[in-house]
Amino acid sequence: MDSINLVTAAIAVGNADLSISKTDGVADVAAGGPVSYTIVASNAGPEPATAATVTDTLPATLSGVSWTCTAAGGATCPASGSGNLGTTVDLPVGGTATFTVSARSVRRRPAASSTPPRWQHPRA
Repeated sequence: MDSINLVTAAIAVGNADLSISKTDGVADVAAGGPVSYTIVASNAGPEPATAATVTDTLPATLSGVSWTCTAAGGATCPASGSGNLGTTVDLPVGGTATFTVSARSVRRRPAASSTPPRWQHPRA
């Protein structure tokens, strides 16, 4: 069985304390089976983050990749997209953007991308 990489990252940009995590919650996936990842971007403050970019390049062992985003705590994000994740979010202090990435496995148990989800803040 291949392993999935669970990723947590934190970065301070300006006076915004941004963090991001990625989980899948499963131990194994059959070839052709569904795969789902959850990526949560958040801001612990003390200032809001406007137009921060969230990216995640998914492995080539996935097909039919699509994603949705649910914002909470006053955050904003696009409702949905397809392919690799690459979008901007606005995160007030305490705000979160939760991305759910759905796809199909092309082969037995794809490993998560070795590249963690990333932030890019416009003031960086």
